Amino acid sequence: MTIPKYLYHYTSIENLALILGNRTLRFSRTDLVNDLEEINITDLPEIKKAVYISCWTASEKESIPLWNLYASKAKGVRIKLPSNMFLRSMEPYKVDNIDCYIVNLMSLHNIVECENDNQWIPYLFGPVQISYDADNAVAVLNEDKLEAHKIGTVKLDHWAFEKEHRFLIIPDALWNPEKEHFILDRNYISNPKINVFIDISLDPKVLDSIEVTLGPSATEAEKCIVTSLLETFAKKGTVVESKLKDRIRL
Repeated sequence: MTIPKYLYHYTSIENLALILGNRTLRFSRTDLVNDLEEINITDLPEIKKAVYISCWTASEKESIPLWNLYASKAKGVRIKLPSNMFLRSMEPYKVDNIDCYIVNLMSLHNIVECENDNQWIPYLFGPVQISYDADNAVAVLNEDKLEAHKIGTVKLDHWAFEKEHRFLIIPDALWNPEKEHFILDRNYISNPKINVFIDISLDPKVLDSIEVTLGPSATEAEKCIVTSLLETFAKKGTVVESKLKDRIRL
């Protein structure tokens, strides 16, 4: 497993404005995403409400289905950022016995409000390359171990067109440094602090050089809005036209 150098995210112009203005990336709760069969954990089904994801692709080639599904029917944008995009204390690392990269955030920026309380998000997983199968059911408990790297990494094969890489936040996965594996926070599972979303801080230096591809159906007015956003929030950022412009109608 290798980390791709760059990742691509299809989204609306409104979401681009929030990403640039707040300098954060929003993670959505997996029981609220468009895939109603997302995360099928046989031995811990309740964890579905306590996992958050941000979905990307490593494919440089533009995807018509992704433009249509996630970027306002090709009137939105596709953003390109380095994979190491988060405000963090060190480079992503891979534990020998875990087939997943861990991003150690270790920053007070990543204390999030949660039901009138605060919750620290110490790390996230990814970018994980999603595998596709006719059956996405997995088991994740192995005695006292939580096999966190299996959570949210398999989707049903009719989603294979997405060619997805994703980042995941699993607040109840606690690292045991002595045994070098994750353990389950049973108290959290019993009493989860459930937010609809979690916002994680991005590295401002990374955002400053963002590349934004306009949707193939974007108007001149929408191009002006995107250009203005970059002039305000990402002066070294670039706006490029879609290679599919004037070639498709969605």
